[in-house]
Amino acid sequence: MRFIHLLFLIAMSCVPLLGQFEQKLSLNLSAGAFNTVGPSDYLPEGVSQGGKHDPTLMSNFGLGISFSASLQYNLSRHLSLEVAFGYMSSSFWFYDYSDEQSEPFSYLYYEIYTDTVNYITQQKGDNELYLTTYYLSVGPKYYFRPESKFNPYLFAGFNFTTIDVHFMNLEYEAYKELGRVDEYGPFAPHPWHDYTEDFGFYAGAGVEYVLGENLGIFLQGRYHSVMLDETKFARERDHSNYHSLELHLGARLSFLKSKEL
Repeated sequence: MRFIHLLFLIAMSCVPLLGQFEQKLSLNLSAGAFNTVGPSDYLPEGVSQGGKHDPTLMSNFGLGISFSASLQYNLSRHLSLEVAFGYMSSSFWFYDYSDEQSEPFSYLYYEIYTDTVNYITQQKGDNELYLTTYYLSVGPKYYFRPESKFNPYLFAGFNFTTIDVHFMNLEYEAYKELGRVDEYGPFAPHPWHDYTEDFGFYAGAGVEYVLGENLGIFLQGRYHSVMLDETKFARERDHSNYHSLELHLGARLSFLKSKEL
């Protein structure tokens, strides 16, 4: 009986000792999806109320893929500082440009007719818009239950973001293939791209599940915002700020033990 009591005392004395050793650094890797959000259209300057709206550029991108890698420095068991690098890409853009009297169709839709008398369709399709975004962010992360296997957290901070939008004019290419490029109007849209970079902020929440001393998996959502400078757009009428929502699944690998936490 005394031997059992002795083992119990030894085990209990080891608990605070083991608790003093924490991982000082973490490498986080995650992947998931994102979607841009915000007003889908605006009323062009000079158009009266009730007139035809034009689409905003950023807010109409659809679901895309995103990746992130970060280094996390653990200041305490609750508080960390995270520096992250991320990539986002979407190849789907849609805005319904129909009115109440017509069937829904994309703003990027085109149709080429054999002539302007019979209006027989010779070729049709959609032009394409591609979004590519890179960001570097830094900010704190706060864990609520570091002693638990399920550990919810909040995070926020600032980011520097580059945004590249490519417009692929497939209508123009179709006219060339048909040998009718001379019919393509001089004021019709040609291929272009917007490149801009600016500072913004982000905020989010997640939960981590601890698998072991050095490994955890997490699920998190994040809001990303960048206030863009309209003078950096190739076409100022395309100006709109960037807002997106992300959902990521990832893993956290911890290393560099320390007794300081």
